[in-house]
Amino acid sequence: FCGRYAEILEDFKKDPESHGGPPDCIDEENAKAMSLFAEVIRLNDAIEEESKRVENLVRGMLAGNIFDLGSAQLVRQNLVPRPWVIDDLDTLQIEMEQEISWKKASYHFFDNSGADIILGILPFARELLRRGTQVVLAANDLPSINDVTYPELVEIISKGRGIETNLYAQFKCDSFKIGMVKHPEVAQFLGGRLYDCVFKYNEVLG
Repeated sequence: FCGRYAEILEDFKKDPESHGGPPDCIDEENAKAMSLFAEVIRLNDAIEEESKRVENLVRGMLAGNIFDLGSAQLVRQNLVPRPWVIDDLDTLQIEMEQEISWKKASYHFFDNSGADIILGILPFARELLRRGTQVVLAANDLPSINDVTYPELVEIISKGRGIETNLYAQFKCDSFKIGMVKHPEVAQFLGGRLYDCVFKYNEVLG
């Protein structure tokens, strides 16, 4: 197997079309996950109870490796029941209910491209951003199996980035949030039209 696998890799290096086309399964998985991103965000935001929303976000990160694309919520629900082998979720829920926020959060050692990063990691990172935490995403320059790489992460963020990620961010000073809706998913999320405009003024009272 090892010898045959090495031969196929060498074939791909010489000619990406040698085995029926370039190996673009990661791009396909990223595209599928991106198509579900807005819905996952909408479902998370619809959970008003703080502790339940935090648990749903954590379950999303844990479920990233076993996502059945198209049924993200079902996968979250089908994780092994708590308590887990190491389970500090209650502590995190209490802290986040008390509106504790961190100055900076750094994500390292990302796992898979596709659902893992897009439907697991990014929604939790977005929750931290909404709380005023600066989020740093770090990834390897070179590929390692199907782990997300830095170039892929830059491309994903350029598509996952949208006004819905900071529209509701709370600042300690007056702020204007100005943007144009350039993606159908964002238009659907906001209940608006493609190329609709956003001009939001947040005044800090007191």
